[in-house]
Amino acid sequence: MIATAKSKAEARESGVVMDIPLSLIIADAEQPRRTFDPYALGELAESMRSVGQLSPIQVIWLPTRNLYRIVFGERRFRAAKIAGMSSLRCEVATNLDYSQMKIHQLIENRLREGVAPVQEAIAMAEILIMKGWTASRLASELGITSGAVSKAIALTRLAPEVQEMVDAGSISPASGYELSRLKNPGVQIDMAAKAESE
Repeated sequence: MIATAKSKAEARESGVVMDIPLSLIIADAEQPRRTFDPYALGELAESMRSVGQLSPIQVIWLPTRNLYRIVFGERRFRAAKIAGMSSLRCEVATNLDYSQMKIHQLIENRLREGVAPVQEAIAMAEILIMKGWTASRLASELGITSGAVSKAIALTRLAPEVQEMVDAGSISPASGYELSRLKNPGVQIDMAAKAESE
């Protein structure tokens, strides 16, 4: 059943889906997805104008700020603003610490695609450190192989210039992984430039 948040006390109720004003929702500045295609956002906004919001976004309550922070669904949040909507249907998550929120975001972004490889790798590395997990444990949580996690993490060892090339699609993540084996950042950059031109 969908509720409408009529008061701050009711808005903080967890475990339900409710309509929350956009003015009470903020994005997570540290979520894995950093880039959003303006054209795709425009299409989503038009769809939301025409048929409404098809699925709720997930948020957590921030008591120190009296606001909700998005766990996943930032594309829908941005599109709702473009569409001129005043509120969004939200599921309020409970007992979700920062590392769990990161995992939820990674899973959601992997399902929907579009997250840049290095951005995703950085999020994975943060989870490993925060949780003290092995690559195998994270792989199990994400539903991928431990090899895929290890290769992704390797992208965090690339020179920043090479990371930009991977995220831009100039070179593939597989090439980035091979380049990460080179310890010298200058050599990585030179080899990446050759890989791009070829």
